[in-house]
Amino acid sequence: MPPSQLTRFSIADGRLLLCLLDKLSRDLILARAGRRPSRIEIVDRGFHDNDQLKANAAKIFAKAGIEKFKTG
Repeated sequence: MPPSQLTRFSIADGRLLLCLLDKLSRDLILARAGRRPSRIEIVDRGFHDNDQLKANAAKIFAKAGIEKFKTG
C-alpha cells in the first residue's frame, strides 16, 4: 500500500477524513477540502508549528462547508 494511503483514512462513507501526514501544504489542504467530508481531523505535527497554515486550513474547510475541523 502506498505511504499516502497509510497516512489518510476516509471513514463512515467519506463523512470523516483522518489525516496523519507529517507534512502538510496549502495544496494538500485544498485537496482534502475538495472531498467535502463532514469532519476532518489532522494531527498537529503535520503543520510543523505553522500557525498561519493551520488558521488558513480552518478557513478553507469552513468555506468548503465542512462542519468540524479538529487537530490534535
